[in-house]
Amino acid sequence: MSTPQTLSRWLWPTTVEDDGPAALWRERAWRWTVLLLTLGFAVAGARELRLALRPELARHAPWRISSAVGDAPTAARGFDTTSEGLPNIFFQTQSEPAPWIEFDLGSPRDITLVRVVNRLDCCRDWANPLVVEASDDRARWRQLARREEPFDTWRAVFPETRARYVRLRVPRPTQLNLSWVEIR
Repeated sequence: MSTPQTLSRWLWPTTVEDDGPAALWRERAWRWTVLLLTLGFAVAGARELRLALRPELARHAPWRISSAVGDAPTAARGFDTTSEGLPNIFFQTQSEPAPWIEFDLGSPRDITLVRVVNRLDCCRDWANPLVVEASDDRARWRQLARREEPFDTWRAVFPETRARYVRLRVPRPTQLNLSWVEIR
């Protein structure tokens, strides 16, 4: 028996080990549910794999922030949050009306995911709400995602868009500091 015939018989059984026509329909519904769930997980897994295989763009990209605390730089390239004895952040802005960090991807790139790890030792509410924006010229920004609730890690997935600049901004008076940003 061929695979399509086997699948057809599995999906549409003509008898079951139970009495009554309702049992047959329950069995058919159960099998179709199993098939649809399996296909759904396969599609979701394929999407996750495609996202994971995209290059990570933020790790070594130049970035700049709206302001800095003390003598800290307002611009740098890449980041390292593994320094022992320091807070697990790679920047901190001053308290201001709408603080932001902006990444320069070098040229227009297709992006569909931004993952943000908030400061974990305190101050999680400073990054709320957090808006992910994209631009080609630093003048006109379009919103890609928005997070209203406090978070440790936020994974924003959005329809693929092409942009050179990616900005994370808090549209209210606060300070901003984050541990990690990933752009794919």
